[in-house]
Amino acid sequence: SSAQALSAVWETLGESERAIEVLEEAARQKSRALGARVWWMETSLKLAALHRKAGRPARALAIEDEIRRYCAFADPDFPILVELERRSGRS
Repeated sequence: SSAQALSAVWETLGESERAIEVLEEAARQKSRALGARVWWMETSLKLAALHRKAGRPARALAIEDEIRRYCAFADPDFPILVELERRSGRS
């Protein structure tokens, strides 16, 4: 998405806070359409990673917990759920 691309540019330029701001704004735009929900979850995963990188693990965990609530009825092999499980070993 354009928000993910813009965030990646800011991150590459060493502007982590701007990268986070872009993704936070995009994440607030979540929709009920399935494709949009998957996009929101992918965007939120990246946002959580940026918060963790910026030294805010509690914020990252809160975002990941919100994603987990959306995945409550997902198949265990749903890629986003698999990624969350992979991340669960770190904080």
